[in-house]
Amino acid sequence: MIRKDSKKIEKKTISLFEIFVLVAGIVAFAYFVGDEFKVVSAASNLDDGSCEGIKSGSFRADYKDAGGIIHKVVMDDPRNCVRSASSCPSGMYQQYCRNGEWETCTCITEKKTTGKATCTYLSKTFNIDDKTTEGCDKKCGSNCDVCERSCLNGGKWGNCICTTKTAGDTTAKDDISSSLLPFLGGTLIPKETAKQAVAAGATGENLATTAAATETGKQVAEQVITGETGLAWDKFAFTANNAWFNLAANLAVAVGLYFGVKQLALLSGWNPQLADQAAWWLAGGYGVGSTIAILGSLFTEGGAILGGSISVGVFAVPWLGIVGLGLGILGCLLFCKEAKYQQITFTCNPWQPATGGADCQKCNQGQFPCTSYKCQSLGQGCELLNPGTNTELCDWVNKNDIAPPTITSWNGPLPDGYSYTPDTATLPPDKGVKITTTGGCIPPFTKLTYGISLDKPGRCRMEVNSRTDDYASMSFPISNGLYKYNHTLLAFHGGTSESEAEGFNIPNGGNYEVYIRCESRNGYSNEGTFVFKYCVDDEPDRTAPEIMLTDPLNGWPIKFGQISEDVNVYTDKPAECRWSHSDEDFDLMAGTMDCDQSITEVNANLLYQCQTTLTGLLDSVDNKFYFRCKSYPLNPEEERYKNEESYVYTLVGTRALVIDWAKPDGITIKGATDSVQVTLGAHTSAGYKDGKAICYFKEATKPDTSYVQFANTNTFEHSQDLWFTEGGYDYSIRCCDLGGNCAVEDISFIVDTDRDAPIVARVYNDNKKLKIITNEEAECVYDLNDCTYNFEDGVAMTTTNKIEHTTDWNTNSDFYIKCKDKFANEPFPNECSIIARPFSGY
Repeated sequence: MIRKDSKKIEKKTISLFEIFVLVAGIVAFAYFVGDEFKVVSAASNLDDGSCEGIKSGSFRADYKDAGGIIHKVVMDDPRNCVRSASSCPSGMYQQYCRNGEWETCTCITEKKTTGKATCTYLSKTFNIDDKTTEGCDKKCGSNCDVCERSCLNGGKWGNCICTTKTAGDTTAKDDISSSLLPFLGGTLIPKETAKQAVAAGATGENLATTAAATETGKQVAEQVITGETGLAWDKFAFTANNAWFNLAANLAVAVGLYFGVKQLALLSGWNPQLADQAAWWLAGGYGVGSTIAILGSLFTEGGAILGGSISVGVFAVPWLGIVGLGLGILGCLLFCKEAKYQQITFTCNPWQPATGGADCQKCNQGQFPCTSYKCQSLGQGCELLNPGTNTELCDWVNKNDIAPPTITSWNGPLPDGYSYTPDTATLPPDKGVKITTTGGCIPPFTKLTYGISLDKPGRCRMEVNSRTDDYASMSFPISNGLYKYNHTLLAFHGGTSESEAEGFNIPNGGNYEVYIRCESRNGYSNEGTFVFKYCVDDEPDRTAPEIMLTDPLNGWPIKFGQISEDVNVYTDKPAECRWSHSDEDFDLMAGTMDCDQSITEVNANLLYQCQTTLTGLLDSVDNKFYFRCKSYPLNPEEERYKNEESYVYTLVGTRALVIDWAKPDGITIKGATDSVQVTLGAHTSAGYKDGKAICYFKEATKPDTSYVQFANTNTFEHSQDLWFTEGGYDYSIRCCDLGGNCAVEDISFIVDTDRDAPIVARVYNDNKKLKIITNEEAECVYDLNDCTYNFEDGVAMTTTNKIEHTTDWNTNSDFYIKCKDKFANEPFPNECSIIARPFSGY
């Protein structure tokens, strides 16, 4: 049986996948929304006031003003920051540059003292390390008077570095104490690399731009930019300006957009395929656009503030995502299409020889004799004359027959309730009939068979609703293009109700005309056509489904001990079918079937398949089941019709099959030739139909795939003649009935070649009878003259059990006796088996 489980599984897999994606999107979105949102910008790189707050993206510089006061500057981008005067209290202070503008000064300490100082920025307090020489490495030399500790990327304070005496003098000296130089805010680069950059002309706040102008400086800049430009998930809170957060959030929106658009389209009555396409286009457009925007912002601006976006709640919607959504709508308008179904008819016809017989004589030429196959393959008109004689000849028969076949309607395939009516409206040279039924037009989903009969063998073609000029221009061959006297045609039309419910239209209803022409073997075809006319009901199908076929067939036997059976049910239209152990209404039946629901799932036999497993089977009884079906599962309930009577289906329970005996077994079989004939045999009983079965044989040592069917089988007794040389043989005999019950018997036998004539083992007087005993079964004759007679001319002796042979006791004669066994072994023509001379006793 061929099942369609893969198709059903595929549909379920798609559904489960969509559910999984929806749940995953909701969970991901809930995770991000439910997390703690912090209003600190990822770009500022300041979080809780610890050293970790100074990271990539900011630049640190120290300088002294005219009063000798040291200033600490933290800039988002030193290239865009403009130094401007600020009014701040005397003492140390710190300025913050955001978006190219200086923020309000924040006091650090009044004087140069050791210890910690605090400042407030954006409503948060930060600890700032004071300028001090305490604990500093004195290698800074006389060029420096203040040391400052650097902030490493890991959030810990590192080695001291020099703070220069003169404002703006940030030249890296040879006596820098640290092996790593902080550059662009916490990003550490090798000291030697920094020195090379400085030597190339990079100083102070223009270090990044100047360094980029030289090869060495370019390497420095690349090290800085690639070393700490990415946002790390474990180091940043998920915020409204965080690129990774917005990427996940916008992808979750795309997932929600897919399901929202799809459900809205379905509720609006769209075709499911069209709704799915629209959902993918819109969700895909938005997802791709927002992803490109966010990743572009991330990698081009170091993950800084997400630009070009609209703030929606706690996350940002990129403008490019909106553009992608618009492109998705445009793409759907251009490419979203409903599925269209087109009926395609194809045939695979057997090869046919050419018409006529112009090449028939070629078969009679050459050194090899002409055969019937060779002759007929040269042309349809070729025929082998005088077959089986020494004068065989291939000739073009009926060479002068130029008349095409005469076509008439044929009642043979016409169903009950249908008839032909002469069509007087058909104009010459055409002729034809109308196909009529008591109900008027043919109901939809009805297989109509009708046919034609010819006065000579011909092959035929047809055309539907379109008359052609000649035979060659007609499209559809009938009967696979074979030459026949009778041809059967089939018409099948679907239901309008079903096709409209699925969103496409299959031609139905109205009047139909089928034009037919036929061609003779000599290549002459009809000038006019034979026309069949009929009409198909264009009303919706209001009939219940009909079960046309089952697999296994109704009444099929099942194997002994079997408790369930997979069954296929085939209906004449899409249906929902159920089954039960008792005859009850469709809605009460508990057993379900997996059925084809769409009109497009019709098989090659124009039927629709349902699959189920019947359970509760019993042995040795008729297991009855009741099937009922309801039409068009995809239609509204008010347009569906169910069976009022059950289809009774039977599976016949059986008994175990028994092999009563198998032979030959345990015996020696003799023959007078090198190859000895042996007859294998078996007798079966029980099983299905009291032992009716098919038996097979094989050599015992060969695999089960080697079994060969008996020549005489499919009954209770089975036999097969084989030929063996001398030796011992082991064979297996396997018999199976129609229900699948099988039994196996092993046999062994010996084959012996017997070429010796029988031997007379004893001769004596038995109550006045000459009696001889042979060593094997035989028949014996005698002659009274000599041994030169033929066995057939001898006088037969009386035989008992084919071993004891007697004749009258006559002391006046000599008996020249010859014996022959069942293999026709006998003495040479001039020899005897024994010469007996009776005598009288003294």
